[in-house]
Amino acid sequence: MVEATYCLRERVPEKIGLIRRYLLEALCRFGPCSPAQLDAMLGLGEDVIARTLQEMEAITPGLACHGGAFAANDEVRRLLADGQFSRVVTHRRAFLVNGLTDRLLPINFWKLHEDWRLYPNPGSPGGRFRKASGQPTEISVKTLPLS
Repeated sequence: MVEATYCLRERVPEKIGLIRRYLLEALCRFGPCSPAQLDAMLGLGEDVIARTLQEMEAITPGLACHGGAFAANDEVRRLLADGQFSRVVTHRRAFLVNGLTDRLLPINFWKLHEDWRLYPNPGSPGGRFRKASGQPTEISVKTLPLS
């Protein structure tokens, strides 16, 4: 069996929610503002505004914080005009392949057969495999030179 894990990175377009839209529009219209100033304008709660702006700063190009005041540039105006922004989502995936038949196996295969699973010995990668319990087995790794 071969277990392969990989990460899939996907750019996901999202509609801008109302709170985020109001915050970005206020920053575009009134220039750099602190969360307290935005709360005075919008009445959403300073803690909600601060938390939302910090989250958005990480994923929104053109939104930056300088000295406690957030500012937006032309890139943010374009995002507002489009009505969407994108974020990158990373998905960790895994699959199992039967080495004899080259067929995929269910990912939960090991849950039902954990006692069959063998692990390489970290102290001796070319030596005997170990069971999940750590006990050594008679199975060892043999590498062949490529010809």
